[in-house]
Amino acid sequence: MKQTILTILVALCALAGTANTAQADNDVQFIERSWDADAKKVTSVSKPATDAQPVPSDGSMTSGWYYLNSNVKVNSRIYLEGDTHLILCDGYKLDVKGIYVPKGSTLTIYGQSDGEDAGMIDSHPSSGAGIGATSDNHPGGNVVIHGGIIKAKGYDHCAGIGGNDGNEKDIGDFTMYGGTVIATGGSYSAGIGGGQACEGGKITIYGGTVTATGSDCGAGIGGGNGKDHDPFRGGHAGTITIWGGTITAEGGDDAAGIGGGEGGNAGKITINGGTITANGGENGAGIGCGEGETTGAG
Repeated sequence: MKQTILTILVALCALAGTANTAQADNDVQFIERSWDADAKKVTSVSKPATDAQPVPSDGSMTSGWYYLNSNVKVNSRIYLEGDTHLILCDGYKLDVKGIYVPKGSTLTIYGQSDGEDAGMIDSHPSSGAGIGATSDNHPGGNVVIHGGIIKAKGYDHCAGIGGNDGNEKDIGDFTMYGGTVIATGGSYSAGIGGGQACEGGKITIYGGTVTATGSDCGAGIGGGNGKDHDPFRGGHAGTITIWGGTITAEGGDDAAGIGGGEGGNAGKITINGGTITANGGENGAGIGCGEGETTGAG
């Protein structure tokens, strides 16, 4: 009888432990932000995750919700599948050599707080964009940022966040509501936007802090280098809309800070607010066209 009671107690304790783990998973808080069009400002709400699971040690994620509750280092590119929601818990870092977001899919990133202790992604690949497309003709999907600290550096011919080499207009959307983004383009590419011979796509910034640096004829935010191609392809800014935030954009040689890469036009740039510092490289506009182009959208 005593043995039976002991067995039941052990089983109940095990179940309690399982319930506590599940409850802890559901209690992972994150900040979701949205744009209030009437008030012209970003609004925030803190909420618990539902059915989220920890980021695996190998970084493998498919569609669904994940949270980063430990330091994870992956010495290769993470290939996402489907729509992935990633919560960066305070104090932890995902160190990875690239995050591939497939065309037609969306990576949405959340934080728990703002400041130096916010969770972080540090992406520094040996091929492809830091976050977005990858090489070998794999165009990227959409990236949405609500919070966290995101550092992304593109490899040769690929953007920090955005496109790869030569996908022209085939690039996913970039949308940012909050957090901190530090994006640096690889050679001939934008910090945020197009890789070499790739347009900037659709870029919308509602808030947060952005530092975007283009490299070798790529815009800080906008198009990659397009001039050195015959026939010409890529380089245009795409559609860039800024509602708020603190933005610093530095273009590479002959590229705009915000706008076209070398040989690329200004696309459609609309600035409704925010604190913006935009410096073009040599012969590039601060905001507008890259060298060799003097028109708006083409």
